[in-house]
Amino acid sequence: MPIEAGLTVERRLNDYISIESGLLYTHLRSTSQKLHYIGIPLRANFTFVSTKRVELYATVGGKAEKCVAGAPDNSFGKEPIQLAATGGIGIRYKLNERLALFAEPSVSHYFPTDSPLATVRTKRPTNFGLLCGLRMIY
Repeated sequence: MPIEAGLTVERRLNDYISIESGLLYTHLRSTSQKLHYIGIPLRANFTFVSTKRVELYATVGGKAEKCVAGAPDNSFGKEPIQLAATGGIGIRYKLNERLALFAEPSVSHYFPTDSPLATVRTKRPTNFGLLCGLRMIY
């Protein structure tokens, strides 16, 4: 399974809707290689329960990832961009007005590319995951 780490920033549009983007790093194993991806997510979050400290929300969006190291010829231009659709639900605990801890069970579907590399994303394009971390809000 892939290991993913990143930094995202969320911008509130109103009390119920926000947009989120950032930068993600993914370490993914192929049958014989370790692949390194850099990605950009873009999501819309919809808050349906909000108290002073806790929020429950749903999220929908996508991400684009590019293999930056580990491909057979290690050529940046040869590996295609990997696109995915994502969705999930989440809970957020606000530490203050700008920082929050979150846990987010989600599902991702990776669309086929013309890459010759066989990974978990080509064998099982729909995957479940759990994102946890610290989120900046402004």
